[in-house]
Amino acid sequence: MKRMAKGLLVAVPAPTEADVFASLNSKPPGPTALSKEMTLLQRCVWRFPIEGAASQLGWTPLVDWPMAVERTLGWLQFADALPKVN
Repeated sequence: MKRMAKGLLVAVPAPTEADVFASLNSKPPGPTALSKEMTLLQRCVWRFPIEGAASQLGWTPLVDWPMAVERTLGWLQFADALPKVN
């Protein structure tokens, strides 16, 4: 079994550096359909408390909530992952 696995690894060509970074410049295949579950999860009013992380670890978020939402929406627009609204 070990010999067969090594043989398979040798048979598969190693990716070149250009192949490794090629996917970074490509866009996803298309927008992801939003399911009812995903929509309902976004409406959830419960938020994770950060007081424990702040008091025990001294951690604070780098950006506030409105800025995080703005950045996320900007990235989703860039990735063409937002549904088209007519």
